Amino acid sequence: MQIVIDPEERRLRELTYYDAQRNENRFIIGDYRRGAAPGRFEPPAEIEWEEP
Repeated sequence: MQIVIDPEERRLRELTYYDAQRNENRFIIGDYRRGAAPGRFEPPAEIEWEEP
């Protein structure tokens, strides 16, 4: 597993790992936008949210 963190912004930028079949899985986070305040989640208005 490889994790890339932007040291200035202290944000995750990339996550790479290999699964059981040895396929590479890479996630690149390029357009990060701050959402809700930490500890508070508000789904977008067009989403119908149901509590479990």
